[in-house]
Amino acid sequence: MTNSRGVFAAVVFVVIGVGFLFDELDVFELRLAYVLPLLLIVAGAWIILGSARRGSRGR
Repeated sequence: MTNSRGVFAAVVFVVIGVGFLFDELDVFELRLAYVLPLLLIVAGAWIILGSARRGSRGR
């Protein structure tokens, strides 16, 4: 369980870093108002999928 959380956190940081790099290179404009809701959606989906996986193992 802890390993999957670590991998998820690493992926989030990499995606944010790549996004800011693309912003600096003028590939696209990155605004926190767009990034924050997306991160919350991804985190929520990760939590829901994780709890669904744990629930199916217990049955």
